Amino acid sequence: MTIETDNSNVLDPNTQRQNPVSQVLPTFRPTMIINKPVRTGQRIYAEGSNLVVLGVVNAGAELIADGDIHIYAPLRGRAIAGAQGNENARIFVHSLEAELISVAGCFKVFENGIPENLRGKPVQVHLDGSDLIIQPLLS
Repeated sequence: MTIETDNSNVLDPNTQRQNPVSQVLPTFRPTMIINKPVRTGQRIYAEGSNLVVLGVVNAGAELIADGDIHIYAPLRGRAIAGAQGNENARIFVHSLEAELISVAGCFKVFENGIPENLRGKPVQVHLDGSDLIIQPLLS
């Protein structure tokens, strides 16, 4: 009588065992929605998510998001998208009247005012390489 054994589960002493690769999944956080005005001195941070604001963002207020920022009212304060370095982040604004806008650390301060072709207009802000692009949404 012959007994066959399956040695496929036996490790060869000369073979090194690899540790399983642990995969870190990003934490999903839902979009933060603010449905009232953001007052002077307020700071809102959407950590690990996008931010949607439905009310006016007053001068001296600050919006920060690790993802995109959408503002469906005038932006008179500051908006900082891609705060943790997300270069694909964008800012969408219904009416640009901002003090400062920033994407992934590239920023523009409007100390001399906003250019006439962008002031009070709907715009999108994004990076093209290391250049901060501000362009009208409607042509």
